[in-house]
Amino acid sequence: LAVFSVFFAVGLAHSKSEWRNRAVYFALTDRFATSGNNISANCDLGNYCGGNFKGMINKLDYIKGMGFDAIWLTPVVENTEGGYHGYWAKNLYNINEHF
Repeated sequence: LAVFSVFFAVGLAHSKSEWRNRAVYFALTDRFATSGNNISANCDLGNYCGGNFKGMINKLDYIKGMGFDAIWLTPVVENTEGGYHGYWAKNLYNINEHF
């Protein structure tokens, strides 16, 4: 989480024109990568599949290697049940425990 906090703080420092020149990779945290790299094609796609921050951090070199220099994550706040995508916010002050 500290890594994302650093990226977030740095991201805010860029001007609008600097962001226009960024190659942004969009990632749905729950679907991108688990810390064990074992997201199964058999997971229940209507619920959480196990992707998390550790899995995302483990793949930063992969994202950078594709030429991206910024990451846009789906919302990471606490969600209602089944809100794996981040858009069913339950509590804006808590991080989603699944991540």
